Amino acid sequence: MPRTLSSTPVAFSQFDFKGALFYEAQLKRETDKLSAWRILFNFHRPARTENPDALRNQYEALFRRSFGDIIAPISIPDTTLIRRAIDTGESVTASQAKATLHAAITSLVAYCGINRTTERF
Repeated sequence: MPRTLSSTPVAFSQFDFKGALFYEAQLKRETDKLSAWRILFNFHRPARTENPDALRNQYEALFRRSFGDIIAPISIPDTTLIRRAIDTGESVTASQAKATLHAAITSLVAYCGINRTTERF
């Protein structure tokens, strides 16, 4: 049976950081579900530099210091396909143009304990 996980997708921003802190506090205070909660880096771009002063690297370090093991080991890449899939219902398939996003979603599904092969989302 799949494990029941909930996740909060976040981008590297103050708004998302503060929102995740608030949500974590609410889960601790009002439920017993914190152990099943994960943070998912959404619209994720790999670092272009190792420089710790780069804003993107500062945000990643801030999230990792604050949430540690709560961060899912999967991230959803920054691509216009995400918005098109959400806004227009465009399918995310394993085609060459969509393969990176499809692979990330497939990994997320497997991480949640759902074992099946899906050609499109």
